[in-house]
Amino acid sequence: MGDEKKPLLTNRLKLFMATMILANVAGNMWRPLLPLYLQELGADVGQVGLFFTLGAIAPLLFQVFGG
Repeated sequence: MGDEKKPLLTNRLKLFMATMILANVAGNMWRPLLPLYLQELGADVGQVGLFFTLGAIAPLLFQVFGG
C-alpha cells in the first residue's frame, strides 16, 4: 500500500531542466562573437588567445580554493 515509488523525473524537474538548458544556450550564444569584439577593441590574435586561455584556467583555480 505505501510502497509506491515516486517517479525520478517529475514534471517540475523536467521543466527546470529544460529552462536551464535554454538559459545555458542563450548565455553562451555571445561566445563565438567575443573574438571579433576583442579585435574590434584593438586586441591582436595573441591577446585574444590569452583572454580565452585565462578564461579557461580561472575556473580551475577557483575550484581548488572553493572545493
